[in-house]
Amino acid sequence: MGEADLACGRWTEAAACLEQAAVLNSRADDVLGSLERAVTEGLRHKPDDPRLHRAAGRLFAARGELDRALGSLQRSLEIDGTDPVALAAAGGVLFALGETREAAQAYRAALGFRPYWTDARQGLQAATAAGG
Repeated sequence: MGEADLACGRWTEAAACLEQAAVLNSRADDVLGSLERAVTEGLRHKPDDPRLHRAAGRLFAARGELDRALGSLQRSLEIDGTDPVALAAAGGVLFALGETREAAQAYRAALGFRPYWTDARQGLQAATAAGG
């Protein structure tokens, strides 16, 4: 589906679909390559779309480019600070960067929008246990 959206110029839809595929299999180079194309093209056409910035952040995180990931996620949250997926993704990147307090804050914010989200709860527990 993501490839079809990409071929039709539906950048945000393509990025959302491919972002989900990348989460399920973050090492699939073809999925990451397609996601990168969707994000790059999408941001050229829709530079203020928070979902595209979130997808870029998750793409960079999957590639281990944590500083770039954090920048993209922060941009997404500047545009839409109510996105629990972007908040939790930022928490994961901050945790990986050793910023445990900031990670815990991001996870708490995500849980404020989605209180029963297991992944965010686990992230908060890990960040808190590490001193956050």
